[in-house]
Amino acid sequence: MAGYTQKYDFKTYSVNDGLPSSFVYDVIIDDQGLVWFATTNGLVKYDGKNYQNYTSEDGLNDELINDIYKDQDNDLWAVTELGGVFKFEENRFIKVPELSVLDTLLIHYMSDGVDGKIWFGSDKNGVYEWEKGGELTKVLSTENGLPSNQIWDLTQDGDGNFWVSTSKGIARYEPSEGITYTLTSNSGLSGEFAYQVFESSNGDKWVPTSDGITIIKPDFSIETIKNINGTKLGYVFSISEDDNGSIWIGTERNGLFIYDGVSFIQIKKRNGLSSNFIYRLVKDDEGTIWIATDGDGVSILKDQNFLIYDSGSALNANSVFSTLLHSDGSIWVGTENGISKLENNQFFNYSIPKEYFDEGEIWDIEELPNGNIIMLSLDYDIIEFDGTNFFRPKFFEEIYEYYISDIFIDKEDGSIWFAAFDMLLRYKEGEITKFPPPDKVFWQTDLISIDKDSREYYWIGTHSGLAHFDGKSFNYLTSKEGLEGGNIFDVEEDKNGNIWVGTNKGIFILSDFDEKGMPTKILPFRTLDLYMQETIFLQFDKNGNLWQATNGGINYFDLNNWEFGQMAPQEHYAFNDYGHGIEFNGHASVLEEDGSLWFGSNSKGLVKVESTFSNTKNSRKGAPNVYLREILVNNELVYDQLKNDLSTNDLVLGYDNNNIEIRFNGIDHKNPNRIIYKYKLEGFDTQWESSTNLSDVRYTHIPPGEYKFFVQTKSIKSSWGEPVLLTTFEIENPYWRTIPFYFLVGLTFVLAIFILVRITAEKIEKKQLKILVEEKTKDLQSALNEKEVLIKEIHHRVKNNLAVVSGLLELQSWNIPEGDAKKAIQESKLRVLAMSKIHENLYQNKDLARVDFNKFLKELVLSISATMRNPNCEVEVKLESTQTHINVNIGIPIGLIVNELLSNCYKHAFNEVKIGEVFINFEDHDSYYTMIIRDNGIGSTENILETNQDSLGISLVHSLCSQIGANIKYNGVNGSCFELIIPKNKKRS
Repeated sequence: MAGYTQKYDFKTYSVNDGLPSSFVYDVIIDDQGLVWFATTNGLVKYDGKNYQNYTSEDGLNDELINDIYKDQDNDLWAVTELGGVFKFEENRFIKVPELSVLDTLLIHYMSDGVDGKIWFGSDKNGVYEWEKGGELTKVLSTENGLPSNQIWDLTQDGDGNFWVSTSKGIARYEPSEGITYTLTSNSGLSGEFAYQVFESSNGDKWVPTSDGITIIKPDFSIETIKNINGTKLGYVFSISEDDNGSIWIGTERNGLFIYDGVSFIQIKKRNGLSSNFIYRLVKDDEGTIWIATDGDGVSILKDQNFLIYDSGSALNANSVFSTLLHSDGSIWVGTENGISKLENNQFFNYSIPKEYFDEGEIWDIEELPNGNIIMLSLDYDIIEFDGTNFFRPKFFEEIYEYYISDIFIDKEDGSIWFAAFDMLLRYKEGEITKFPPPDKVFWQTDLISIDKDSREYYWIGTHSGLAHFDGKSFNYLTSKEGLEGGNIFDVEEDKNGNIWVGTNKGIFILSDFDEKGMPTKILPFRTLDLYMQETIFLQFDKNGNLWQATNGGINYFDLNNWEFGQMAPQEHYAFNDYGHGIEFNGHASVLEEDGSLWFGSNSKGLVKVESTFSNTKNSRKGAPNVYLREILVNNELVYDQLKNDLSTNDLVLGYDNNNIEIRFNGIDHKNPNRIIYKYKLEGFDTQWESSTNLSDVRYTHIPPGEYKFFVQTKSIKSSWGEPVLLTTFEIENPYWRTIPFYFLVGLTFVLAIFILVRITAEKIEKKQLKILVEEKTKDLQSALNEKEVLIKEIHHRVKNNLAVVSGLLELQSWNIPEGDAKKAIQESKLRVLAMSKIHENLYQNKDLARVDFNKFLKELVLSISATMRNPNCEVEVKLESTQTHINVNIGIPIGLIVNELLSNCYKHAFNEVKIGEVFINFEDHDSYYTMIIRDNGIGSTENILETNQDSLGISLVHSLCSQIGANIKYNGVNGSCFELIIPKNKKRS
C-alpha cells in the first residue's frame, strides 16, 4: 500500500537536447522567438530547432553566466561570474566602455530602472544606474538605506516603485521619495537572505528567502510560510504566477510547490521534474513558466491536467491493458503484473496465484452483480476475485473451450455476454446460450468487443465489420453500408443516442435508427490526417466531448463547439517528445463520477485527465509563432536574423542568383518536435505545400519576377494559424530582357543591315577573287605534287646509285687481296651505305626533308654489324633511341659519324676479348640532340681524337662534327666512349 507518486508531463531541455551544461541560472525568451539559457558553460541560444553556445571565444569574460537581461531597446546583455557586463552585437558579445567600472565587479542582476535607465545589482557595492550614452553612477547602497550592498534582485511593482532584494532583507524605493520601506529578519522576514520580490495578481508581494516565504499584503501586514504540508521549505529562490492565478514556488531541495489559492501540490523529481534544485522561475509571453534548475537543465510543465502513474509510482507497472470503475467508487487496473486497485488515493497491488495467472496481461476486467470482479487474461483464462481470494468462476468449465476476447455484463438482468471466436455466448441463471452467426461467412473472423445501447440492442465488433443483435437475429454493417475499416474496436453511445464506432480507419457515426434499431445514416467523423487514425477505444467525458485513443497518442474532440458534418476542434496528446505518441490499449478507459478520466497505455502506465480539464482547455494558445532565421542565395548567407533588420528584408537578386534557401521555424516550446507547416512561395508555387518539423525550404532555378513567401503553422493543440509573410524578394530579368538591351539590339540590327550590305558587296568581289585564287592554287598544287614526285624519284635514284656504287666497291674488293686497300674499300662501302639509308627513308616518307631517325639507326647498325662481324669475337650492339624525326642535313652527318665510330669499335676495341658490347644512345632534347657510343673494349689512355687526327676516320668525324656544329668528347677509361652534343638550329653555309 502506498500513495500516488504520480508523474506530470514535463518537457525538459538538458544536455541530452544540446545544452552544454545542466546548471541553468536564467532564461529569457526574446521577441524573435529565441530562448537564451544562462549556464555554467556559456550562454546558449535556442531557436526552436538548434542550439548555439557563446563562450569566451565570443567575447565573454568567462563561461559562467549569472544573469541575462533584455533592455527596452531589445539589446541583450549577459553577466558573468568573473565580473563585468557584456552587450550582444553582430552575433558576439562586446564590452561597453562607459561600463568599465563594472569589469571587476560581480553583478547579480540587471533590470529596467527609473525613466528607462538600466540598473545593475552588484555583489558588494549596491545598485548602479546607467543611461545609455551617459556615465555610470551608484544610486542605492547602505548609505541611503539599503539593508545590504549584496543585491540579488530588482523588481518594479504595479505602482512604479522598485523593490530591492538583498542579503539582509528587502527595501522599497520610490523614485520621488527614496527608500520608504525595509523588511529584514529582525522585523518579520522569514529568512535573512531575500532573493526576490514577486507581485501576484492580487497585489500581494511574495518574498522567497533563505528560510521559507514571506507574503507582504497590500496593507503591509505580513504572513510567513516555512512549512508546506509538513515539508520544511528552507531556501526558496524564485516565485512566479501562472495564467490561472496559481503561485509557483521554486525551492532549493524540495522541488516545486504550486498554490491554487486553496491548497498546495508538490512536484519533485520523482514526479517528472528534472531536478529538485530550482534556481529561477521565468514566465514567458505565452504564459509558460520555465523552471531553471541547478542540476538538470530547464523543465516546462506541459499540461497540469495530465497525471501519469507508471512503474515509478505505487502502481508499479508501465503497461495497463484494462480498467474498471467499480460500483463502490474504486478503480481496478489490469497490468502486465496482474491487477491493482485505486481507492482513497492509494494503490493496492494484488498478485494472482500462478495456478490461475502465470504471466502475461489482464485484457479485461468486469464487475459481477455480487460485486466480485472477473478478469480475462492473455491466455483466454477467466479469473474471479472477491477482494480476498482468486478462483475460477462457476461457468468457467463450460466456456473454457472458447477463445474469449471481451466480456460484457448486463446490469439489468445480470447476464454475462462473451465475445468469442466465431461465437456469441451468454451466461444467465446457470445456463450457457450460444448465438452462432446465420452462416459461416457472417463473422468471417473472431469477435473483438460487445456493447449495449440505450435501445436495448447489442453491438458486436469483429475483424470484418459491425454486427447488430436484437437478442434473436443479427444484421451486419460493412464498407458496403459506409462503415469503413474491417476492425471494429469500440462502440460508444453519445447523449443524443448516436452510436460512435471506432475502427482501424477512424471514427464513424451511426444515427437516425429505424424501428429495428438499425441506422439509416452512417457518416465518417472528420479528423485531421496528421496523426494515426486507428481507434483503440472511444470515451466521452462529463461534458460530452470525445477522447480517441490510438496506437500513437490520444486525440481530444470538442463536440460542444462542433456542427454535425464539420471538422470538430481537436487536439493531439502524444505524451512523448518524438514520433506519433505512446500506444494505448483497449478496454482501458474509465470516467469517474467527478469527471476525471483514466486511460491505460502500453508504456506510460495510467494516464489521468483531471476533472478540471474542461475548465482550463479554453486557455490554450493559438498557432505557434513562426520566425525567419536565415536566407541563403546560391549557398551564400544573405540574411541572418541576428544581424539584419527584418524591415529591410526585401531582396533584389540578379537573374543568376535564383537558387534560394529559406530557413525558418515555428515556436512551441512544450512540443518543439510537433509543429506542422504549410508554406507557399507566391508567384512560384501553385498550391500550399505541407510538412512536419520543417527547418528549411529550397527553391532552385526561380524565373525572374517578384515573390512572397508565406508560412502557416499548427501545433498539436491548435488550429491552423493565419498565413504569415516571412520575406519578399525579386529576381531581376537578365540583361537581354531589359529595355536598354532591346534598344541596343535594335541599334545593332540597323548597323548589321548596313554592314551586311557592305559585306555582301565585298563578298561578291571576294567570291570572284576566290575563284581566281582556287584556279591558281590548283595549278600550284599540281606543280607541287609533280615536284614532290620528282624529289622522291631523285631520292630513290640517288639511293639506287649509291647502292650501285656500294655494289661496285663490293665487287672490287673481291679482286683485292687482304690488306689496307681492301679495308679502305670496305670502309668506303659502309659510308656509301649510310648515305643510301638516309635517302631510302626520305623517299618512303611523306615529309621529304625529315627522316625517321630511330628506324634509320636500327637499320644502319644492323648493316654495319653484319659487315664488320669478327669471327674471333662475339659483339652485341645495344641501341636506345628517342622516337623522333630529324632534318636530313643533320641526319646524314650523324649517320656517317655513327658508321665511323661503330666501325672503329669493331676494328680496334675487341682484339683482346672474346665477347664485346657496344652501347648506342640517342636522345632528343629541347634545343639539341645527344649521342653516346660506348664499348667495353680495351680503351685508350690517350685522346684518340687528338692523337689520331691523321686517320681518315677520325679526320672525317671531325669534319662532320664541324659541319653540324656538334661538340664531341672522348673517354678511354673502361673502354672507349664518344659523347656528342648536336645543336638543332646551327646555321650552316
